[in-house]
Amino acid sequence: MRAGKIRNLLPRNGRYYARLTVPASLRPIVGKRELTEPLGADRAVAIRLLSSAIHRMQMELDQARDRVTALNPAAPSRRRPLSVRQMALAHYGRELERDDAARSLPNAYDPQHEAKFRPTYYYALKRAARGGAEDDELAALIQWAVDEFADESNEVPEKGTDKWRDLARMFAGLKAETIENQNRRDRGEPDAPPKHPMLLPASELPSTAADPLRVRMIGPDSAKPLSVILSAMMMEKQGKPGTVYEYEVAVRMFEEFLGEAKPAYRITRQDVLAIRTPC
Repeated sequence: MRAGKIRNLLPRNGRYYARLTVPASLRPIVGKRELTEPLGADRAVAIRLLSSAIHRMQMELDQARDRVTALNPAAPSRRRPLSVRQMALAHYGRELERDDAARSLPNAYDPQHEAKFRPTYYYALKRAARGGAEDDELAALIQWAVDEFADESNEVPEKGTDKWRDLARMFAGLKAETIENQNRRDRGEPDAPPKHPMLLPASELPSTAADPLRVRMIGPDSAKPLSVILSAMMMEKQGKPGTVYEYEVAVRMFEEFLGEAKPAYRITRQDVLAIRTPC
């Protein structure tokens, strides 16, 4: 039985390539009529890799459109660098738009394949958003999002700094939330309203004057106490009973010392140092 033709999948000399036509208006910038990316000789593997390759090509075309706009004398604008909140909104919107674009390609989106590999990335992102990833792992998971905004002349912190970790953790939480909506789309359900603090209108958030530490929130888990976050983390990591007990005791003692189960975003360096300093 002859396999059906798949859009944007190009067989050539026993190998497969992703192919995307470059719009005429972008060809002077891109320098070619079409973009191609090798996907190997195995058709099944090529089909699995196709949507990611097309995603990268669409990002390249988006960058070309930005260059066309920058070179257009009719629109000589010097766009201000985006704020962290604006980057959050832009990232979230772009990821959902890219998911829409991938699903619009006939036979290119495979929900069953996504269901096999997406959960691993999702749980790694959630752990990273909570601060459970070292710098190298954090960069491997989400540095592509930081780089995307840096390439657009936005101000991003230097890799490895505290501010970089805050930004990368924010992007990790946002990407995890887009994956939750991708899962809903796979089930034929509508997208859920945004819940990440950076995506909510200011009117729906407590005022900074009332809670100046609110600016430290990087995700929904930021508003939860450590005891709740720990429970979810141990279930996710399938921690050994002895390890779970040790962590639970440490967190319980910390919350008892504070006199309350503070939301994670309100725990300060002074709180941590205070419990370690003998009276």
